[in-house]
Amino acid sequence: MPAVVKDALGVLLDIEGTTTPMDFVHTTLFNYAKENIGQFLKKNFHRNDIFKIVDDLSNLRWSDSSFLTENPTWDESSTDKKLESVTRYCIWLIDRDSKAFALKDLEGLIWMDGYNRGELRGNIYEDVPGALKRWKNSGKKIYIYSSGSVLSQKLLFSTTVHGDMTKYIEGYFDTSIGKKGNRRSYEAISEITGIPAHNFLFLSDTPAEINAAVSAGFSGMLVDREKGSQGACRSENTISDFNELILS
Repeated sequence: MPAVVKDALGVLLDIEGTTTPMDFVHTTLFNYAKENIGQFLKKNFHRNDIFKIVDDLSNLRWSDSSFLTENPTWDESSTDKKLESVTRYCIWLIDRDSKAFALKDLEGLIWMDGYNRGELRGNIYEDVPGALKRWKNSGKKIYIYSSGSVLSQKLLFSTTVHGDMTKYIEGYFDTSIGKKGNRRSYEAISEITGIPAHNFLFLSDTPAEINAAVSAGFSGMLVDREKGSQGACRSENTISDFNELILS
């Protein structure tokens, strides 16, 4: 039976495991960033935005006691040594799926190079393009909310094998607005978009995020692509692909 959601004016979408296979993010994108961080930093360190990111990461590492224990040597005696230290720290953060703002900004810039060179291409599930078009044509406002930077979100959706999906998307949010498990983040999204919370539907593969959105007044729908991989109990609030969802 299809899941029916009434009075949804806005649709807020997670990315990993919802619109996009998790393996694409955690294997393809993360590995690409790890393999290219060092070269990218050396090539672009003269840029003001990269200089600031490096400085932010250098300062951030003091709050990571476990990193300091595992990597007691941090060398800033020269620019090359500092960049090598920051590179090691970034790889350490990526391996732990860190949501640090500076790291996410850096990843987005590295991925932009990859997309521009044709080494990366956005990956979305087969049912996503039709759903985005269907919802857009019926007057729904579609937004993306992900821990990846807004830049990385736009790159992913603009370069898919199905074409440029950004024409269907009204706006993008990353964790600069707040953590995805925090009710206040969804309240802020409602305020910024002007769409009342009770007219917003959030789709995610993570129950804790769904719970946070629902506590803010959103409708929530768990996307269980693997049909049980999240330990989800199948119900009217669980779908395995977007074709099972009817918005009225």
